[in-house]
Amino acid sequence: MGLVDWSLDRPGLKSGFGPDQVAPDLDFLSVHLYPERSRVREALDTLNGFAVGKPVVIEETFPLKCSREEFAEFMCGSREVASGWIGFYWGATPEEYRASGTLQGVLMLAWLEYFQAAAGDHSRN
Repeated sequence: MGLVDWSLDRPGLKSGFGPDQVAPDLDFLSVHLYPERSRVREALDTLNGFAVGKPVVIEETFPLKCSREEFAEFMCGSREVASGWIGFYWGATPEEYRASGTLQGVLMLAWLEYFQAAAGDHSRN
């Protein structure tokens, strides 16, 4: 079950799947989080709302709404709560994205390169 930020008990739109309500029936919680520009701390606070005693996996994330530097800040800060991360991969290799000459290719190449580098950094910690 992929939870979204409006799964938390906050004013406004609610999904009806509060982390504290669904956690007893799950082995882990998975959440979709996309940090926004100049709002990394808010994204990390949202992530903390899913820490209800079960492992948390950020199972959908991407630097869609923020810079690569802000995304790196989010990823590093999320290590206190997240047990794992899953990002987008549509099957093309970095070389294919590099050769594509498209904006999508540039964005996906940057994402793959970041994710690979971050995975290497995390495995050494």
